[in-house]
Amino acid sequence: MDIKLKNVKIVPELSEETFAFSAILVVENKSIAIVKNEGKGGANIYVPLSYENNGSKILREQILQIEKELDSLPPYHCRETGLTLRYTLDILVDQLLANELETFTT
Repeated sequence: MDIKLKNVKIVPELSEETFAFSAILVVENKSIAIVKNEGKGGANIYVPLSYENNGSKILREQILQIEKELDSLPPYHCRETGLTLRYTLDILVDQLLANELETFTT
């Protein structure tokens, strides 16, 4: 499954425990949601691009499908904590954001 972020906006001055950012989540070349984080250590927030035609329900179903596919990947080993975790959309988004940060800071 092809998942990427576009229109990434990083706000370093609001980043405390996590990076403050917003981006468009793109799955299989289709923009499905805005993903954002306020930078205070909380989880990412996923907002449907439209609330029409059960937009939030459709987004929940899409996220569940993505998570189901991510279950087939090997567990994620976090270097910072030493924990091995189930691969989730949040982990994937964090990795995609890290790639953006590399280009943002170089």
